[in-house]
Amino acid sequence: MADFLRTYVYVDGYNIRKAVQKHRGPEFVQFKNLAGIVLAGAYEDMWLGTPCRIARVWYYDAEPDEQHPDRDKVLRYFAKLDELEDVHVRHGFLRHASSLSRRTQKGVDVLLAVDMLEHVHRGVMDVAVLFSGDADFAPLVEAVVHNGPRVVVVSYSDCLASDLRLVADVTVEIDKLKTKGLNSSTVMIPELKLD
Repeated sequence: MADFLRTYVYVDGYNIRKAVQKHRGPEFVQFKNLAGIVLAGAYEDMWLGTPCRIARVWYYDAEPDEQHPDRDKVLRYFAKLDELEDVHVRHGFLRHASSLSRRTQKGVDVLLAVDMLEHVHRGVMDVAVLFSGDADFAPLVEAVVHNGPRVVVVSYSDCLASDLRLVADVTVEIDKLKTKGLNSSTVMIPELKLD
């Protein structure tokens, strides 16, 4: 048996950012730290005490358009994430929806799914941590589980789709975590001020 489980973290940026805002959590999260806290302790016990080593964090989002009120702040966040060791920011794009007066993200979920399946195919990970509550990812999670890697889905309890909960090996509800060390200073990007 390996000394550690190779772990990749995938973040559906828009989905998890909206959930964090809804729950008034820290606006700019360092997902590698949060994933480490989530995976520590009891979750390792489920895998015979084998620790998870986070090898990569993949963050997926679309750049906000020129009219977005927090565009500069969000772009600074993306840049700070990209500067972190083993963190990679991947961008989809925005498209104007003809029936809506707003722009919608395109390509972000597909990009995440393609990357995760490629990593499964290449055999580079034992555990995938998905930060999202989006039911659209249920078929992806099911496919990954069927091919061997364990999948941990992380979101807030009221933002976690039941379809996703059913197919994941483990679901973690951020709002129900009772873990020492889980506070703003451990999961925030300290250099990024909110103002």
